[in-house]
Amino acid sequence: MYTWKGFVKALRPGVLTVLAVLILGGCGKGPGPAPVSVEDLVTQGWQWFESGQLDSAYAAFGEAVSRNATYPEAWLGMGWVSLRLYDPVYAHQSFLRTLSLGGDSLDAWAGLTIADADPLPDPTLYGMPIDSVLTLALQAGQAVLDREPAYRFAHDARVDATLLQLEQARVLCSLGRFDEALAIVQRLDPDFQADVHTPEGRAALLARIAELLGGSG
Repeated sequence: MYTWKGFVKALRPGVLTVLAVLILGGCGKGPGPAPVSVEDLVTQGWQWFESGQLDSAYAAFGEAVSRNATYPEAWLGMGWVSLRLYDPVYAHQSFLRTLSLGGDSLDAWAGLTIADADPLPDPTLYGMPIDSVLTLALQAGQAVLDREPAYRFAHDARVDATLLQLEQARVLCSLGRFDEALAIVQRLDPDFQADVHTPEGRAALLARIAELLGGSG
């Protein structure tokens, strides 16, 4: 079972010092600022996320979750920072937790698309077959695009509708649905041509997806 506390133990001492100041706030004796709320922790977590201070963001979101495990925005933050820290399984779990708590946000669906587009090979980590994980990624991306065709993640402008479509194309290739993947790529790059019924054409399609993913960031 993944836990944020195990990650926090490995954080640099300086990060923990900053987080301790943030959390404790005015908990000492005498007059001082009020203790930091869960909402403030989440706000600070997003600020750290946006500035690239991912270990600090992880600790802030983790503290928020430990205080209120039913707060969707805290789990959403945990999902995105886990994704940036290359932990797709905990990202997957956190995004599903966000959605289960009623946080039916496009940002959670978008994160799930990216987290599950390239799953780890062990299905026991997800509690479902890998093909089901890939299908979930595909459906999550479509849920975003159907509701907001011009989607862009407020906390990272690199995550947009184009990126989600490319992740969908990558998933379709993993599922062996190369014709559908080609159709997505050709919407984004009308000049691209490949015979996806041949190994060479499939390789060319995968290479073009990788090139476009690189450019989308």
